[in-house]
Amino acid sequence: MKRLVWATLIIIALAAAGLMLLPSLVGTAKIVAPDSLKPAPESIPRVEAGSYLPDGLTGIRMGMSLEHFRGTEHAKDASEKDFDFRITTTKRYQGKAFSEATFYFDNDGDHPLYEVIVEYPSEYDLPRHLAEKHGDPTHEGEWRYRDHDDYYIMIWTFINKVVIAANMKGTEHQSKK
Repeated sequence: MKRLVWATLIIIALAAAGLMLLPSLVGTAKIVAPDSLKPAPESIPRVEAGSYLPDGLTGIRMGMSLEHFRGTEHAKDASEKDFDFRITTTKRYQGKAFSEATFYFDNDGDHPLYEVIVEYPSEYDLPRHLAEKHGDPTHEGEWRYRDHDDYYIMIWTFINKVVIAANMKGTEHQSKK
């Protein structure tokens, strides 16, 4: 077991020195650049809170508390689950371009919203929609923004889902920019 831990640490250290391939859940690979190749924070455009979210998610913004979220239309008829490090709320939608949204709240403090995963029907033209809303990707096939609270917002796709995450302190995305 100790050999496995040491081997893992060595691989991580070597990967930090250059480009590395990370397998995703579906067996494809994504090239990840070292931090030195990432854009400087001042090169990331600043946007209005929530403007990076899909049009049907009005009233939502990164950093909002779980209590505030529970007062929105998005909490009505949604299922909520509590995990060790986060609380998830999932809602199915009718009559919108997307069919489901899952909201991730940190399990500490006032439980701020730090990630939203929006699922679209498989026949939806997601690349066209994202190009219309965000233009060309700003960083390694992803879109990056800074919002009102200086969170770095990262947007990427996974099959028929759009993931919108903030690098909020204390969350799994804390160190990403």
